[in-house]
Amino acid sequence: MVTRGCPGYLLENALAYAGRGWRVFVLSATKSPLRNCGPCRTEHTTPALMEVCTCLTCHGFYAATTVPDRITQMVFDHPAGLLAVRTGAASGLAVVDVDIATFIQGMPAGNDPGYQTLCNLDRRRLLPGTLMAATASGGLHFYYAHPGGYLLSGAGKFGPRVDSKADAGYVVVPPSVGRAGAYRWTGDGGGDHPLTTMPDQLAAFVRPAVPSGRTGVSKVTPWTRPGVSSRLTGLMHAVLDAEEGTRNDLFHWAAKKAGEMVAAGEVPEYVVVGALTDAGLQAGLTAAEIGNATRGTLGSGLRKGLMA
Repeated sequence: MVTRGCPGYLLENALAYAGRGWRVFVLSATKSPLRNCGPCRTEHTTPALMEVCTCLTCHGFYAATTVPDRITQMVFDHPAGLLAVRTGAASGLAVVDVDIATFIQGMPAGNDPGYQTLCNLDRRRLLPGTLMAATASGGLHFYYAHPGGYLLSGAGKFGPRVDSKADAGYVVVPPSVGRAGAYRWTGDGGGDHPLTTMPDQLAAFVRPAVPSGRTGVSKVTPWTRPGVSSRLTGLMHAVLDAEEGTRNDLFHWAAKKAGEMVAAGEVPEYVVVGALTDAGLQAGLTAAEIGNATRGTLGSGLRKGLMA
């Protein structure tokens, strides 16, 4: 019999998730991706190359798989790691990640931003019942079936301290035990229950706006959220107004300028990444063309800005 906390117990759960079509991989004990091998660090610099890499654990969620032999090797090579699942269409998952940071006598504080956002969404009946997990820090993950199309991942997508883990994202899953504590399924503790499809009104929070010609950012509203400065909004204007054929170069320039803002302490990096990713998608760039905070056009531009 396998017991909680041993590789066999993690493997049992990992294979069960893979059986549901969820693509599984392993993170380090600190929730960060495992280190890439030398060739992957220098040669696989775009999402397209990372997607087809055959290394067992390189490139974070790009290594996620449903192949039992690969999952088995990952778990037994990294028994102290955390089990994670790639979200988005790849696994058919869209997760609402609620971060609750303040508790009073074991209950969420009424003024906690994450709890307030959770209550607001619930009052609007935007969070139908579905499979849920309690996170190590006391938050919640709502697991919904992916409704189709592209859903953005990012911080604060549903409101303060309530993040989206959808396409190009991942979540730590039970029975992982991190430094802050354990992840566990709520209710009867089983992770095999059916998922409710994410409702259209909730999915609308994380769907990229479809531009009608060169409409510009003034006709969309995501940039009104806290943390997006007028200067960053200007960079997004530039991306959205770029002529076809110049968008990649313009996006790289905007990422470099945004990196300079991060280096100067004007705006957090996660705000820049989320805002520019959204702007790039609205401008017609693909997720593969955009990249992420460390890779692709976005990562390259940010690094140059940070080092300027």
